[in-house]
Amino acid sequence: MSRVTERFAPTKTGIATADVLTGLHAALGILAALHHRQETGEGQLVEVNLMSSMLSGLVNFGGAYALTGNVARGMGIRHEGICPYEPFATKDRRLVVAAANDGLFRTLCDCLDLPAVKTDRRFATNRDRVAHRDALGELLAAVLVTRTADEWFDVLTDAGVPCGPINDVAQGMDLATSLGLEPIVDVDGSAQVAHPVRLSRTLRAIATRHRALEPTRRRSGTGSTRRSGTRRVCLDGRLQASTDSAGGGSCRAAQPDGHRSDASG
Repeated sequence: MSRVTERFAPTKTGIATADVLTGLHAALGILAALHHRQETGEGQLVEVNLMSSMLSGLVNFGGAYALTGNVARGMGIRHEGICPYEPFATKDRRLVVAAANDGLFRTLCDCLDLPAVKTDRRFATNRDRVAHRDALGELLAAVLVTRTADEWFDVLTDAGVPCGPINDVAQGMDLATSLGLEPIVDVDGSAQVAHPVRLSRTLRAIATRHRALEPTRRRSGTGSTRRSGTRRVCLDGRLQASTDSAGGGSCRAAQPDGHRSDASG
């Protein structure tokens, strides 16, 4: 995407962003249609597409273009309107520092022992810092590279400055575990990434079948999963599906006139 590139060719995102966003919008659209049906008794067609989902994902950059015609320029993963709000190299890996206001910037300077930078008129306000982004970045980078990302994380977090190391997948899972989020669960004998939504009542019965796993645990086996007698209610609130231990299944859908249609596979 041109928005995240800087002096390089356009870069593909690491995941299927368009597919994920479109799926999320589809789920929201279905829920909205179900609410409408509950209120009015009327059903309707829900449509989503990849292009519209990606454009909506541009958030403030898409909004700025719609309002002003301004096209955002590539800045890597730095913030266009806030400085410093970007990754910096440390002794071992990169650390994102987000000193998003004047008070946080002064605290950052104290943590990095940069009193001259703290009082430099070029960096007095956020507007000033954005205007002198490169000069400020060089001064901060020279200090941040002297310690590890985890060391700076502890120092800055204790002082209230938002920051975070850039993690790989394993490090991200470990961080989530340390926060008590249970990122990997055992679902019917299969290790899977946990769904981020937590409902206190609706899915309690299902949640009791899921067991949290350590992120570093590696599972081995036949690769098959048996789901004996599993039943689930689909999104339209009427369709129920069941699967047998052989992997087959059947669906039964209630029609508006009270008749039922069956399908098996």
